[in-house]
Parts: sequence; structure tokens; C-alpha cells
Amino acid sequence: MAGSPAHRNEIDGLRAVAVLAILAHHAGIAGVPGGYLGVDIFFVISGYVITRLIRHELDSGTFSFAAFYARRARRILPAMILVVLICLPVGWFVMSPAQFAAFGQTVVGAGLLAPNIVLWKQIGYFSPEAATMPLLHLWSLGVEEQFYLLFPLLLWVTIPKRRLGWILGVIGAVSLGLAIWLTFAAPVAGFYLLPTRMWELLAGAGAALSLWQPGVRARQAWALAGAALMLGPLMIYTPRVPTPGLATVLPVLGTALCLMLARPDTWVGRALMLRPLVAVGMISYGTYLWHWPLLAFARILWIDALPLTLRVGLMALALGLGWVSWRFVEQPFQRKDRHWPDRRVLTASAFALAGVATLGGAVLMAEGQGWRRLSWPGYQTAELEALKADRAALVRNGTCHLDRGDAAEMAAFRARWDCRTDWPVGVFGDSNAADFAMVLREAGRDPMQMSAWGCSIVPSQMRPECRALADDFIAKAQADGVRTVVLVNLWQSGEVSTDAVFEALSFWSEAFGQVVLVAPLPRFDALDEKLLRLDRSRVAAILPDTSRALAFEAAMKRIRMEGLWVIDAGAMFCADRAGCSPLGQGPLMLDWLSHLSPEGARVYARSLLNSGILEEIAP
Repeated sequence: MAGSPAHRNEIDGLRAVAVLAILAHHAGIAGVPGGYLGVDIFFVISGYVITRLIRHELDSGTFSFAAFYARRARRILPAMILVVLICLPVGWFVMSPAQFAAFGQTVVGAGLLAPNIVLWKQIGYFSPEAATMPLLHLWSLGVEEQFYLLFPLLLWVTIPKRRLGWILGVIGAVSLGLAIWLTFAAPVAGFYLLPTRMWELLAGAGAALSLWQPGVRARQAWALAGAALMLGPLMIYTPRVPTPGLATVLPVLGTALCLMLARPDTWVGRALMLRPLVAVGMISYGTYLWHWPLLAFARILWIDALPLTLRVGLMALALGLGWVSWRFVEQPFQRKDRHWPDRRVLTASAFALAGVATLGGAVLMAEGQGWRRLSWPGYQTAELEALKADRAALVRNGTCHLDRGDAAEMAAFRARWDCRTDWPVGVFGDSNAADFAMVLREAGRDPMQMSAWGCSIVPSQMRPECRALADDFIAKAQADGVRTVVLVNLWQSGEVSTDAVFEALSFWSEAFGQVVLVAPLPRFDALDEKLLRLDRSRVAAILPDTSRALAFEAAMKRIRMEGLWVIDAGAMFCADRAGCSPLGQGPLMLDWLSHLSPEGARVYARSLLNSGILEEIAP
């Protein structure tokens, strides 16, 4: 049997660049805001290495699907399964119910080689809640595993054909086009799923298949250009840059150029072959696997923001654990003198993955049955769940408000909606609008209400199903003689600019004679976890985040519109509570998702009544 393609130390150097960028980004080290692109670099490297290996074996007549998949299983699964198994007991003792249930779902996804698909349904990669998900980083393994299942078949089928490069190029172009579209249309799906990531892996495949051999001087220049294209975005991009869209082409192209041309006779190649970089590259897989659980569990236990020194220390520990993983887990399973037959490896891998999925199911069962007993100093889970149930009844969830669901569920909600009133005021928006409708009812007013989770009041930022909901609301409000609309929103960062507010006002004022905007409520960061983990005296001392309210105030300074009213939610809600504590004179003012509790709604309603605003808006 022919040997594998010769090992290239420059590739280990590139792996080191990728993993160090990721570690620096996640540790919050200044100067590497685009370090998350290290995953994109890894994808290009993986496409290159796999294509090079398969092409070599196909040319020598030694390729075997069983051998290929067995090699991938020995390379990926032992270290990954070990990390999952160690995270399980830690999660049992330190994770909240919501965190542990999401963790169990991700474990099931890992066992099914689809953690990226599970995470796509769960959470956005850059959302604050994602920072405490220990297995969030397995999404990238899911992308690679799915690619490895499909790509060898593609090469095996098309390798005899002369137009292989064209075929891969067309697939890559379609994938890139889909990625560019989804980064705006459905950014979470675009981030996590294989179809929008395949072009990055195929860029590496194209580099492996390329016959381009420029001279030494040209190679020197192109390698330097590749290094600049790869490293520049790491220092310039931020998580706001849509990825893996058009902007990601630069680091992907730069990595491909380095793979093709950064040989030992170039400056870039010699830099990548430096022994410290090669050493880090060799342990990069285990380091990547360990770094995120360390950070996530530390955030769970610390509750507040982790100090920089602790984050850097954890990344140093990840490098140490990466070496341990490489030395005692990865290498033993890859030693050629200890290999099982390929079929036995694949059978054992299937059983191991099934075991992982079963453990994930057991986690979900344990959480669903309440088998864990959390003796934390804060509120009991049952107390908070009862609070959520009370709120759901008061916001008329399912009738006037939809708290979760896809486009089909939204359509069903629109069909059964029945939340009319004789009071000529309507409330539209997201779950915060449902909160405000509850406040109005506590104040003795019963508005027309149509609200749904995550529905913006800014037309250009509405999901298609939210736009259909807005159109329904306008038609039904006008038919019922409702002349005043109250718009309530979480006010995400993209919604508190002057342009966005003006766009919303222009849209809604065409349908209603009077528009009322409700400013953002103060926010309490990670309140869900703090309520569980902190005693009540510490909960009472939590200070609110008023940054959204200040941004809203700044956006409104340049807007003047007749018939416009603005309600200062912070002033109404905080009333005379010093520091605007989430605790009142005993009862909680907010539930664990920072939504108003019944008590918070009553306090808000009293302030609203005392202000006289309601009589001014609708006598």
C-alpha cells in the first residue's frame, strides 16, 4: 500500500495560527477581534488535507471508503467523546435547568454527528447566552464530519473526469452565493450549516488540486499576499461582519494561497515552520476541544464577567490539556501498529456515538423528571416557573401573544387571534409589547394586542412572518376604529438609530393618527442565572444596564413628529426604588428572562396612572 502524502510542517504552523487566533478572541485579548475566523482557516486546511490524501490514494489505487472513514473516526472521535464525558458530570452539578437541558440536546447532536444542526435551532453563536454553552464549539466538528461523509464520494465519482476542478468550482460558487444570501436572510443558519460552509472546505480542496507552480519570486510575493489576506481580517474584523459571507473570502483565499505556495523556500513558509508554531499546531485539535468548555464553565461559576487574567490563564490551561489530549488520546488511537481492522473501528465508532446520543437523551430525561436537586442560595426553579406561568396567563399567551414558534405556528396564531377591545388603542411588538399590554390591563385599560417573540417594529428588520402579522394588525385595528398604536420593542442595537426609529414612525403613522413609542426598560444582565445562584440580598443589589435606554434617547433627539408620544419605561418601572432593583418590597419585579412579573407590571401601572399619560393618549 502506498504511503500517505508527505507531512508538511507549514500546515501545522497554519493550524497554530488558527487556534491561537481563536483562543485570543475568546479570551478577549485586544488586537484580535476577528479571531473567530480561525475556524474558517481550519475549514480550508481540512479541505486541503483531505483532498490531498484522497487524491493520493485514488491515483495509487489504494483508496477505500472504509479505511478513510476509520481514519477520520480515530482522528476525531476519541478526544471529542472524552471532552463530552468529562463535561457531563461537571454540568450535572453546576448548570441551571435551562442550561443543562440545552446541553443535553447538544450531546444528542454530537452523537448523531449533527451538533451544528441542533445549535442552529437553539441559539446564535454570538448571542450572550451562547457564552455559557460548554459544547457550542462542536458546531464546527459537525460541519467537518458532514463534509467528510459526502466529499469522498464526490471525488471518487468525478476523479476520472477532466473537469473535476470545474465541478468543485461550481459547487463552491453555489455554496458561497448561498452563504452571502443567508448571512442577511437567516444569519444563524448561514453560520452553522454545511451548505454555507462548504465553499471554505472546497477552497482548500481547490488548493490541493491546483497545478499552479509560479517561480520562486512570484511564489514569495503570492505567499506574502496570502499571509496578509489571512492575518489582516483577524485584526480588523469584528463579530458584526457577516460571516461566512463575502467578507470571509479574504481570509479563506489567503489561507488557500499559503497552503499552495508557502513552502520552505519562502519567508512565510519558514515562519510557519518555526518550532513553537509547529508544536502548537500539532496539539491544536485537543486545545480547541478544551478551550471552550473551560471558559463556559468558568462563566457559569463566576456569574459576572471573567477577569482578563483568568481568561488568559484558562487558555494557557487549554494548551496544556491540548498536549495531554494529543499525547495520551489522539496519538495512541492513530498509531499504525495498534490499528484495529477498519470495519471494527467503524462498528466501535457507531456504538460509541450511539452511547453519546443515549447519554444526551438521559440528560434530557433527568432534567425533565426533575432528578437533579439544586441546593443553590437563590430562588427555586419551581418559584420562577410559577412566575413565568402567571405572566403567560396575564399577557394572554396563545391568544394575544405568541411566545415561540416558526412561520407555520405564526400563521396558525394569526388565524386564531382574538384580542379586540372597545378601547381605541392597539399594542404591537415583541414579547416586551406583551409586557406592556399586561401593564395597561393592570392600569384598568384593555388594549387590542398583537405581539410575537422577536418581532421588530421597524419594517426593514421584520421577519416575513412578522411583517404579515403587522399587516394583519393594521387591517384589524383600522376596521375596529383603533386610532392609536403603542409600539414596544426590546430595541436591539440595530433598532435604536435615528434612521431606524424614523423608518418605524413613518410606516406606522401612515395607518394610525397617533403613535406612542415605549422606551426600553432597564436590562439586568444574566438575570436568569443570578436569580438562581445569588441570595436575595445580592439580587436586590444588582444594578441595571441602561445602555439601550440611553441609545434610544440619543436617537430620539433629532426626531420631531406631530401626534408622537414617548413613554419613559425606565422612569415608570423604577419609580422610587433606589438603584431600580429587580426586587420590590419582597416580590420579584421581573421573571428570570427579564420580563415583567405581575408585581413589576403593577408597579409600572401605578406610575403610568399617576403620570396622567393614559388620559392624554386616549381620554
